[in-house]
Amino acid sequence: MVMSQDESADKQKIYRRLQYLEAFQAMMDTGSVSEAARRLGTSQPTVSRMLAKLEEVSGVSLFIRSGGRLCVTSEALRVKEEVDQVLTNLERLEFVFNTLSRSMPKRLRFGTSTTLADSMLPKVLSRFSKEHPDIGYYLATGTGGAMNQAILENKLDLAIIASPVAQSAVSLVPLFEADYVCVIPEGHPLAEKEFLEAKDFKNQKLILPPKSSPKRHEFQRFFAKDKVYTTAFVETSLVNVLMEMVCETRCIGFANALMAQVSMREGVVIRPLKSEIKSYFSLIKSDVAELSGYQQTFVRLFCDYVRELDDDAIKIHELDF
Repeated sequence: MVMSQDESADKQKIYRRLQYLEAFQAMMDTGSVSEAARRLGTSQPTVSRMLAKLEEVSGVSLFIRSGGRLCVTSEALRVKEEVDQVLTNLERLEFVFNTLSRSMPKRLRFGTSTTLADSMLPKVLSRFSKEHPDIGYYLATGTGGAMNQAILENKLDLAIIASPVAQSAVSLVPLFEADYVCVIPEGHPLAEKEFLEAKDFKNQKLILPPKSSPKRHEFQRFFAKDKVYTTAFVETSLVNVLMEMVCETRCIGFANALMAQVSMREGVVIRPLKSEIKSYFSLIKSDVAELSGYQQTFVRLFCDYVRELDDDAIKIHELDF
């Protein structure tokens, strides 16, 4: 995350004031500027400047010069215990952070659909492990809505889902888009065609998305444009079920090109569909957290795998990391 100039200035101001407190503590403990400088590994003039700045920013006189040396005031004695407590707490906090960073292994907390998890993740994670052998995994599957909620509740860091719904506090990063294609049983007369259009499906037994799915409405408009009126012989959004039903029932199904590719099996053929129906795959992440280096690696490898499918029906978006 890139800090603004104001945020950077505030951090510098806090850092400098901590240095002033360390100089104050060293001076109070050792009784001289030269010994305080030796403890801090700096010069006497630097310690003197930091003590003067502490007095300036606090508005309290902490030292008086007498006989060529600094003497503490009653005010300095009163704040000494508080300064010691602040610096001790900072040391304890630093220790806790260091302990956690060493003892808690990093994990990739990732979610996606069941189909992509079954077909793609083992191969992608195999490549990821070679680049980041010390990173563990937590994997979840579910709908886009479930992924959104898991990220909002900090149960997941990122997810890759088809056609996710935008939601507050969640960012969507477009990754790739896939045209819908036709899945046909081998030997079917339509398998002989180079591409298929709405009129080809008249009087055919079709596998369509459920009526509750937005994709079902897109198919209804697709068929209605050419006055082709159809009914679904099978309704399902599960591509693995669709592939099985194409083989077993000789029905014709539809799936986006990515899902069709990764779920491909013997006994079916894929043909282009002359339509505007697509699936849009996006990365879902919190809009208040930047992706870490290993999370970026995972997303890049995921997109690389899709790119290697070399399918003209799948368009890959360029990543900005």
